[in-house]
Amino acid sequence: MRKRLTEYILFLLTVLAFSACNEDSEPAIHKVDVNTQIVGADTLTGVTIRAVIECDVDKSSIDFVTLKISETTDMSQATEIKANNIGASNDTFICVIPGLKPETKYFYSYKIGNYMSYVTTQTKSFSIDKNFNLTNVWSQVAPFSGGLRSGGVAFSLKNKGYYGLGKSSSRGEDIYYSDLWQYDPTADKWSRLSDFPSTGLDMAISFVIDDVAYVALGRYYDQSINGYNITTYAYEVANDEWKKLAPFPGIGRTGSVSFVANGKGYVVGGYKEKEAYTNEVWCFDPQNNSWTQKKDFPLALTGCFTFTLNGVVYVGGGYNLNDNIRNTTLYKYDIASDSWSVAYTDCEVLIYSTGFSSGDKCYVAGGEGELGKESLFMSFDGKEWNTMGSFGEIRKKSSSFVLNGSFYLVCGENDVNTPQKSVLKYSIK
Repeated sequence: MRKRLTEYILFLLTVLAFSACNEDSEPAIHKVDVNTQIVGADTLTGVTIRAVIECDVDKSSIDFVTLKISETTDMSQATEIKANNIGASNDTFICVIPGLKPETKYFYSYKIGNYMSYVTTQTKSFSIDKNFNLTNVWSQVAPFSGGLRSGGVAFSLKNKGYYGLGKSSSRGEDIYYSDLWQYDPTADKWSRLSDFPSTGLDMAISFVIDDVAYVALGRYYDQSINGYNITTYAYEVANDEWKKLAPFPGIGRTGSVSFVANGKGYVVGGYKEKEAYTNEVWCFDPQNNSWTQKKDFPLALTGCFTFTLNGVVYVGGGYNLNDNIRNTTLYKYDIASDSWSVAYTDCEVLIYSTGFSSGDKCYVAGGEGELGKESLFMSFDGKEWNTMGSFGEIRKKSSSFVLNGSFYLVCGENDVNTPQKSVLKYSIK
């Protein structure tokens, strides 16, 4: 009897020692994120997903990663697939999902864990059309190499994307940036270019005319003073150079929205110096390097979105705290008559959203809206709005560009105003 008791005590001590060892080598996972990119689909192999783990423990402590996939948002009965390529120093893994059906929408999430714990990621989705092409897919590409950022400028030139300027914070202190970066979609890589030649700017505007990008307005911080920029610069991608142009003749402003029409750049609204919202519209003509004021926008707003469909320019969203306005009307602009009219009423409340156009539809992504609708993704065909679901993250003050039929949403802030560095890609088929 005494021998058995001794053996049992030794067994318990061995188990406790083993557990303590594992606790030291495999800490509990509390926070995890998976940057997902859906890289292909065909009828034989299925859908291939490439993903990178980001978590609050050393990657070597991760023992398993499984993908759960379902045709409904209820993941309790979802099919589980074990990920490949998991190793002690490898945070990138591949999942191949066979047996999926065409003309179907799927939902998926990940479970990542070790001996101590596991974490389940947020559910995302993708669709497969009748020809087994991926449609309406949000994925993540290489994060912005300049770090956490919001309120930057973005544009596309010669099959490359560009992002720079903007603002971040460290220990409660704002940091304004003047850098510019180029994104290569083939290499999925960011490269730094020549810096913007003036002070760093937050919420500036940019537009592209004849392969030249123009940057103006925005707010800067210099010698403990918040200032409003009136300089205008042109960026020529061929020689990676900036050129100073005619300054903006009005009062400086931030949070304006811009578009291009008939070879000219337009700027609408914004928040001016002396805490004033504006409905002014200005036009920049690169041929004679001059600014001209146009007819006012119907409302004095900041944080609007814009897109162009079949030659018609639309501006919507935005807000004005002084007049308690959260705009729900979409306006269209007649360039020939320099006049504004109502295109659609009772839109969703969208502030600091990003708009873009592709084919016969326009899209609006993200922004600050009504509770529960902050990550809406919507389309507009010139007559009606359609909700296309959520892209999975609350994101406002992002910037965007379009490359080869895909839309890229760069950086921005989450629901607690924390700047982000991730880049979301939407593949339009």
